[in-house]
Amino acid sequence: MSIKELEEHLQSALEALNKARDEIVTFVGDAEHGKVRLKDLASGFFTIKTKYTEVDKALTEVSSNVERLNKGVLPKALHEADLDMIRVPEIGRSFSIRTNYSATMLDREAAMGWLRDTGNESLIQETVNAGTLASFCRAMILEQGQEPPPELIKVTTYDSMSINKYTPKPTKGGDE
Repeated sequence: MSIKELEEHLQSALEALNKARDEIVTFVGDAEHGKVRLKDLASGFFTIKTKYTEVDKALTEVSSNVERLNKGVLPKALHEADLDMIRVPEIGRSFSIRTNYSATMLDREAAMGWLRDTGNESLIQETVNAGTLASFCRAMILEQGQEPPPELIKVTTYDSMSINKYTPKPTKGGDE
């Protein structure tokens, strides 16, 4: 596939995605204003959620390939060509290799001690995972009947949908 064909396919996909986005926005707006029957609202929600999952999976794969190009294929090609930069006048861009750094603590306690010993304790931040905190608070409220101190932790509840598969019984014409 040529670059031109790839660009056309991506443009077409982007246009289709933008059109779908606009239709979803309209559907949700209509639903918020009571213009969508309950059965159609539930069905539409299921369709949007299912297709979103498929789109998200495809975008994850595209993202993975962008990263392969960014962190592997293109830098390797430049190295093999013994270049540290390439200009592409047709798109008005230049590409050069940039060295980035990543660091992971292999022994957290020892690494924290080393940071403190070397005067770099300001890098240390104590954190609690938001999902874990929410689960803890939920269990505390539901199982112990207690809430965390409201001046320390704000607990908010919200409703969302649970979708379960079932085999419908034959009906005699009910819509909702």
